[in-house]
Amino acid sequence: MQHSDYVHAAVGLHPELVGERYGEAGLLEELIGKCRLVGEVGLDGSPQHRSSYEKQKDVFSRVLRTSQSHGGRVLSIHSRRAARDVCDLIEKHSEPDKVLCILHWFSGSLAQSRRAAKAGCFFSVNAAMLKNDRGRALIQDIPSDRLLTETDSPFLSIDRHKSNPLDSIGILTDLAGLLGEEVNVTKQRVTTNALHVFRFAGIDQE
Repeated sequence: MQHSDYVHAAVGLHPELVGERYGEAGLLEELIGKCRLVGEVGLDGSPQHRSSYEKQKDVFSRVLRTSQSHGGRVLSIHSRRAARDVCDLIEKHSEPDKVLCILHWFSGSLAQSRRAAKAGCFFSVNAAMLKNDRGRALIQDIPSDRLLTETDSPFLSIDRHKSNPLDSIGILTDLAGLLGEEVNVTKQRVTTNALHVFRFAGIDQE
């Protein structure tokens, strides 16, 4: 990939793929030593992926431990139907001054989101979360200095098209409406939070 000031590569092993690609966990650990951005990693407790759940927990634990040992790693974390276990492993294997965890499209409970926030986690939100009461309640409860936007491109559709990074602008508008503030206020907050994430990983975006 050609160098870009705006696109940064990450290494990861999605929990949905762990069952068939478990043998690549060692390679992932090796690559984490060379890459400060890690994702998508985590756990998926959906029925179709329960057979690989113990392997998922092993891989995620290894990712956290490796990231902790290197420090300055940012993780994008999948936690569908597994929020409690994700929080358990984050608390057990990492510290927020060494590993910055971002919970992607979080769908756990308010109690779980508060536990994750206490552990230092950030949260990335997308258009799908803004379209239902549960997601909106979660967003409103996220600490303002932990809020980020995402698109989950191209797996999420927005207004009948596959999501893309440009959709983040529209997400900011809807997010500001939910939070009851001017768009520029929300934009500045999210930008400040994103810059903090990049600085944590040693990436200069300012």
